Amino acid sequence: MGIKDVFNERDADLDNIAQNVELYVSRIMHSAKITVDEEGAVASSATVVETESKMEPPIFRANRPFLFFLYDKYTKSVIFAGKYADPK
Repeated sequence: MGIKDVFNERDADLDNIAQNVELYVSRIMHSAKITVDEEGAVASSATVVETESKMEPPIFRANRPFLFFLYDKYTKSVIFAGKYADPK
């Protein structure tokens, strides 16, 4: 299809997908299946696009207990809450 820049770590521009993170596509996998029998046909497919960051990930040290929350940034609703504590 002629798309080459997204695979190049230097030239990839995926700003519309993730802001403040410089990404490039590292791998794409696709699988398709079709089953045909007397009753008809069933088709399915799946595509996976793996991306990697051009930047070094920040170091996060979990050296003391803390609470964490996953939330929807649009509705500000908490989806999951958890607590990390040393199991000792």
